[in-house]
Amino acid sequence: MIVLTSYDVSSAPGRDTIPIGQTKIEVVFSERGQGMGLEAMAGNARTEVAAAGGGVLWEQRWELADGVPAIRLQVMGPFGQVAGLYTVIGGRSLRMMGYGDLTRFDEIARTLRAYQ
Repeated sequence: MIVLTSYDVSSAPGRDTIPIGQTKIEVVFSERGQGMGLEAMAGNARTEVAAAGGGVLWEQRWELADGVPAIRLQVMGPFGQVAGLYTVIGGRSLRMMGYGDLTRFDEIARTLRAYQ
């Protein structure tokens, strides 16, 4: 997992606490050949959110660079709104989750592409 933050994690108020106005983005990908398809990943996300007592606020189908299909979900969970992007790039399923200030999440998510 790759974790990107707009703040210094060592000075954050708690292990998983995101300071107001700051952002945390997690990028999780499967090993080649071990991932799920796009529809299965989005289905699992919907199920997990519902099981936690949350719900999907909206859902969009996206096309990333090079025509790669993706599903973008905005959900309400126990800790507030969370942005999620699900896609398969180079045969690996990829999940990108955003927490905190989500104003730049979509801009960052649209830069995903296969690495050559």
